[in-house]
Amino acid sequence: MEEIEPFVDGRERSLRCPFCCKPGSTTSHYMKRIFNTSSQGIKKVSLTDWSKKNNFKGDSNNQQILNRSVEFYSATCNNCGSESIYVENKMMVEDVPTPTQAGISVNTARNVILLQKCIYPESPIPDILPVPSESMPEDVKKIYNEAASVFNKSLRASGTLIRITLETLLKNHTEADANSSLNIMIGQLSRTMPSFITEMMDNIRVFGNSNAHAHENELDRYRQINETENKEQVIELFTFVNLICDQMGLLAKSHEMYERIPDTKKNQISKRNKKFKKE
Repeated sequence: MEEIEPFVDGRERSLRCPFCCKPGSTTSHYMKRIFNTSSQGIKKVSLTDWSKKNNFKGDSNNQQILNRSVEFYSATCNNCGSESIYVENKMMVEDVPTPTQAGISVNTARNVILLQKCIYPESPIPDILPVPSESMPEDVKKIYNEAASVFNKSLRASGTLIRITLETLLKNHTEADANSSLNIMIGQLSRTMPSFITEMMDNIRVFGNSNAHAHENELDRYRQINETENKEQVIELFTFVNLICDQMGLLAKSHEMYERIPDTKKNQISKRNKKFKKE
């Protein structure tokens, strides 16, 4: 059987914090057992028979189950202090006792972990996806997290929600006309935003389009994710949304800083720019 390190009450464990960790990174967590239920005293069951019944793959010859238990742990991140809840499903297994050369049976009981899963937050962002940008507004982040929560279940739904994430960002946090379509809003912003930003917006608009728009001829040429369910493309859409938020956040900070430049300096900058525009 594949060995999984069990949780230990009162000890630390390296886990990915769903609140503060970047993709592929982990932090130390303090584990505290908060509840457990055990089936101790049950009739010993052949692990081979149990494996066949439960479609569990692994080396189960000459072993038997002593008991099964489900335990719940709180995991407190030592980096951000946030708490997540994990469930651990395990069973105690022992080799069928065999006499040693001295005629004494050896106790070989050990725990086998069947499942370790984070249940709170209910659907943490998968490791393969980027965490929301620090510049992402809360209303946008809510939809972003929803898109991430269904990533492993439906790439179509995830891609569509990322499109809605962008639409919410542009409607509520830019000067674009909120009553316009996403296509028109991107066009309006193209007058003031760098072209690589609007290019990423259009990638999300087209490739993250929902099945409701699948009849549009231009979408067929792009082999959109609604038909191919291309995982790499959907991951790129998540990355694009984050980059857009990062750039918008940097632009806002730059404008704020620029306003603190003395007027005399601003006039000099304006004259310089006009000179090069004429050329």
